[in-house]
Amino acid sequence: MVVGNFIEMKIKLSLAEKKMTYSELRDYLNIGKKKGLCSEPTFAKYLRKLEQEGKITRRVFSGDYNVYYVLVDKKVLIAEYIAKNIFYEEIYTIFRDKINKMSEIAKILGFGKILLLGMIDDEQIRGYVNYIYDNLVLNFIRSQDVEGREEIKRELASKIESLEVLEADEIESEIEKMEEEFYKKFEEL
Repeated sequence: MVVGNFIEMKIKLSLAEKKMTYSELRDYLNIGKKKGLCSEPTFAKYLRKLEQEGKITRRVFSGDYNVYYVLVDKKVLIAEYIAKNIFYEEIYTIFRDKINKMSEIAKILGFGKILLLGMIDDEQIRGYVNYIYDNLVLNFIRSQDVEGREEIKRELASKIESLEVLEADEIESEIEKMEEEFYKKFEEL
């Protein structure tokens, strides 16, 4: 059932972005493709299930003869509102204060996420907010030309490359060393 929940979540989050026809949604989620979300019959089964549960509905809009799937799941819509509200406030601050260093942008966006997730008691809404917020941040970061971005990307790529050659227990050891260094620096404050 975990796979089914994941498929349902992906459908709902896709429809949170915009209304889509069956074929638009199918193509957006790469349904039936080699590395797609699932087969087309499975996809259709979950669409029907979500519709029967009242989480999505089919609508025809005036002036258009296409049938669209529309999200009506209140928890996802609430999560989208919350995530976008905080995200847009943070983006406004970044542009208002002309912040263009990747490290400063990351601090602002990271604090927003921590604030969001720490304040939401409903686990399902919190999960949706987390996913929506991460996608907003990822798309924003990819679209910006900020100071230090390429340097951070090179450093991360180098670190990932050096860790990939290690065994799992060696990586755990590296994590422990990093944590020890952090606590040592923290104690010096």
